[in-house]
Amino acid sequence: MPATRATSATSLSQQQRQYGNSFFKSSQEGGFGFVVQCGRLESALQWYQCASSCSCNEDDAVSAIKNIAMTTWKLASLHGSTTDRNQKLQKVIARRYFNDALQNFNKALLLRSCKNAAWTDHLRSSMRRCGEEAIAWINKSFENEQEKMGLLTETLAQLPDEKRKAEEYVKLATHLFGLGMTALGELQYKECFRFMKECYFPIQEAARTCKNDPVIMSEVEVLQEDVHQHTRLAEAGKARATGDALLETGPKDKKELNVELIWSIMDWYRQSVILCKGSDIEQEAIAFSRLGRVYGKVLKLTVKGKDCYKKAIELALSMYPRNFHNVDWFEESKKFVEEFQRRLNKDGEENKEKDAVLAEMKADLDKLKGFSSLPAEEYVATLYKTWPPKAPGAKLDEELSKKKLLLKAISHYHPDKVDKEVHGKKWYYFTEEITKCLNDRYMREKFTDVD
Repeated sequence: MPATRATSATSLSQQQRQYGNSFFKSSQEGGFGFVVQCGRLESALQWYQCASSCSCNEDDAVSAIKNIAMTTWKLASLHGSTTDRNQKLQKVIARRYFNDALQNFNKALLLRSCKNAAWTDHLRSSMRRCGEEAIAWINKSFENEQEKMGLLTETLAQLPDEKRKAEEYVKLATHLFGLGMTALGELQYKECFRFMKECYFPIQEAARTCKNDPVIMSEVEVLQEDVHQHTRLAEAGKARATGDALLETGPKDKKELNVELIWSIMDWYRQSVILCKGSDIEQEAIAFSRLGRVYGKVLKLTVKGKDCYKKAIELALSMYPRNFHNVDWFEESKKFVEEFQRRLNKDGEENKEKDAVLAEMKADLDKLKGFSSLPAEEYVATLYKTWPPKAPGAKLDEELSKKKLLLKAISHYHPDKVDKEVHGKKWYYFTEEITKCLNDRYMREKFTDVD
């Protein structure tokens, strides 16, 4: 009779859990292969799922959910550790089971109020170990960094221990930062920038979940500063690389100097200077050497070119005892400044000639200066009417926007388009003055107006 009362007191959910328990325990006995173990765990899982679906009170429900979590965890371990089967498929299955296990552990944690402290402690302990195993398995099993980071982030979001979660987020951010540093060292600026940006989420989550733990917060603050600084360096490198690519392909492919492109290239180099200023002296020096190249070798503004190259040299020397001998950008900078000094001595006579020619053209120079107060469109039209450019095919196109009109005029009057022997020295020197005025006007329009 007592046995009959005990049986009637056992709920249907409890009975099905007991059936599941027999399969679960037998799967853990030694000597069974992968297929048998999986089969018994899957049978146990089916019984636990039935127990969950027919539970009629919180105690039955939470017990069934915990058993589902334990079983899916064991299945995840089994599929994640096998080496003699289709690895791609096993990864997919293991990933699904780890995810299911953590989700069910979390559900059980929410419904634990009907259970005692010992039961809850065991649940928390099991969930922590499952999470740790999942993280270790992901780190070991996935080589693709983007896929690995996605899975780690997904797993960490399900861990219940906030401090533990914060520690793992710090590890994740540190790993991403290391990948970014490697990319930066290999001059892969876009990759470095991507990794630095991916650091922000785990850093923020670590700060949010650490509950102001002083040790973790200290690590977070250091990471935040490092990531911010190296994000700027990656942007600086990316800006310089963009300028290099445009400089390499753009001006060489055009018979006519594309001044708008040249200004765009210079903007990229200036951005690089700003971003790395105070953070990376070498990158700043390289950016100045590139500006020197554009001013001195492309626009033929040798004084501006010399100033930029000289700044690059000064920055390089400030890094003593580092030696930049035979480094391309440093040698280029040094050569240009030396050439400039030689030309300065050699060009003394030519400068006297230029000064004499411009003195004869004082009336034209005064008139040119007077035109500078005119609106941009009228200014360019007056130049073309008063001193028509002699470059082949140079015609005024009044349909162009204000800034493009100025850029086109710069290319038409540029001294590179003038042959001293054909057009004469007066026209050559005068176009230098016109080009200077047009450049100044373009810079004023560029920063005070929008087309």
